[in-house]
Amino acid sequence: GEGFVDSPLMTFSPDQTMWAPINYTGKFKGYVLLYRALALSLNLISVQVYFKVGPDKIIDFASRLMKIPHSRFQPNPALSLGASEVTPKELLLGYSILTNGGQEIIPHSIIYVTDRDGNVIYNLENQIFQVLNYKKKNDQIQVIEPEVSFIMRRMMENVVKSGTASTVRTRGGYQGNGAGKTGSTSSWNDAWFCGSTSDLAAVVWLGLDNGSMSLGRHQTGGGINAPIWGAFMHDVYEQRGGLPKPFSSKKPKGVASGSVCKYTGKMYNPECDNTYELAGTMWAKPKRIGGTLKRVSTPRCDCEHVRSVNFLDLMQRQHSLSDEELGKTTDFRDLYDGTN
Repeated sequence: GEGFVDSPLMTFSPDQTMWAPINYTGKFKGYVLLYRALALSLNLISVQVYFKVGPDKIIDFASRLMKIPHSRFQPNPALSLGASEVTPKELLLGYSILTNGGQEIIPHSIIYVTDRDGNVIYNLENQIFQVLNYKKKNDQIQVIEPEVSFIMRRMMENVVKSGTASTVRTRGGYQGNGAGKTGSTSSWNDAWFCGSTSDLAAVVWLGLDNGSMSLGRHQTGGGINAPIWGAFMHDVYEQRGGLPKPFSSKKPKGVASGSVCKYTGKMYNPECDNTYELAGTMWAKPKRIGGTLKRVSTPRCDCEHVRSVNFLDLMQRQHSLSDEELGKTTDFRDLYDGTN
């Protein structure tokens, strides 16, 4: 439920190289909550999360999900926008684990092998079941925490319901549950949609593996990949005779929920007007890790909903910028679309 300011942002590397990411539309939305930022694929918010969390934790998380070495990821702000390259298979594994309650999945294409008489001479699936049962008995089945998996899946459901991947329904024809994320490169070389239902995950990638050709201007994951994913899921479940079961709504015991202020993203205060209430926001409860109690900061709203501020001053405080870095004479008003 935490809020961030979607605003112009510049970063400088040690050699003073400047990087200034932008959103797809070139516009900014001002104050926005994280669940909505993910649904709308706001790049500037992702970059801010990178700076708040740090590259080490992000790389470790992605490495565990996709089972690839840390060295495959570049520890710089562009990591937050998917700049490090992975294969569709690796990404599919990550999304499968993420929407499987964070539990281990061992991908395999061969189930078993028989001889000419139909006798099973090699059963890979049975071996995999044995490995998974062993891991479950020895508390090794969780690749990521179930609380994180649940909250992330709920956030990605919003991407499909009302975000950049809503085209899985409007153009793909799929009307069941779904959770995923779109992705597009700024040069239009690659477009992605990765997502899952309650029992099936799929990844759609469009591009050329050497990156030498463009898909065409404005060809995005939401515009061209998500409809393909939707059409695929529509056909699969039509053949199965019905839509998949809804995602489980049962929260893991380590997940808390409540209302937050729509304007500040902080915990709902009884003094807040009801029109500002946003119910169903979730966060992880305090957890002891390595002898240290870790908790998500959940401050109470200060109720200053109608306070008038200069947006440049707000941005300056958010990013700890000097007057020179901000450029007080710059007028950013035409960059904000006012649709948040």
